[in-house]
Amino acid sequence: MIDICYKVVKIELCSPGFEEVKVGVEMASVIVVDSEENFNNKSLSHGQDVDGVVYRTVIKFDLSEFADNFEQYSIKEAWIHLNYLEPSAGTFEEQADRTVNVHRITTTEWSEGSVVYGDIAYDETPVGTALVEKSRLGGTEFTIRIDELVKNWVEEGTNTNYGVVLIDANEDVSSRVPLYADNETRKRNITSRNYPSAVN
Repeated sequence: MIDICYKVVKIELCSPGFEEVKVGVEMASVIVVDSEENFNNKSLSHGQDVDGVVYRTVIKFDLSEFADNFEQYSIKEAWIHLNYLEPSAGTFEEQADRTVNVHRITTTEWSEGSVVYGDIAYDETPVGTALVEKSRLGGTEFTIRIDELVKNWVEEGTNTNYGVVLIDANEDVSSRVPLYADNETRKRNITSRNYPSAVN
C-alpha cells in the first residue's frame, strides 16, 4: 500500500498557499472489452490495438486515511498520474494520437484480482480527458485532470469512491495503444492541490 504524502509548497504573493496531497492506489487492472478473462498485473492501457483488442483500465484510489480531513480543504486542482512506458507492439506507421476519457465507476464492489469487462458499470459522462500524443517518450509521467470528481468526493463523502475507468475516446479505431506501469514500485496515484478553507 502506498502511503499518503503531504507536501506544503510556499508560493510568494499567494495567500493562502496550497498543500499538494498525493493519494495512493488501492486497486488497478486492465480489462479487455467483451472478454471474461482477468488481466491483472498486465500493463494498463486503453484503446484498440493493431490486433483489434480493445483495452480499458480500472483504478480505485485509497482514500481511507485521507477521508478524515478531506472536507477541510477546498479542492482547486486534481490529477491522475500514470507512468507511461511505451506504445504497444506495431510499426511506426501504426502509431497514432489517442484521447482518453475518465469515467466514474458506479459498481460498488470489484476486485483487481478477478475483475472482467462485464463487472464494471460507469457514468457515461466523462469527468476528465487527455491526449496521449504518439510522439510521447517512454518513461514519462502522463497526467489527467479530474478536478470535479475530487470535488464531488469532498462534498458527497468518500463512500462514493468506487474508482474510475479509463476509456479511449475512439475505440473503433485501431493503432498502437499507450502502455502504463502496473507494478508495486511505480503504481498510479492521484495528486490534489488543496487550498485550506481556514488559515491559522
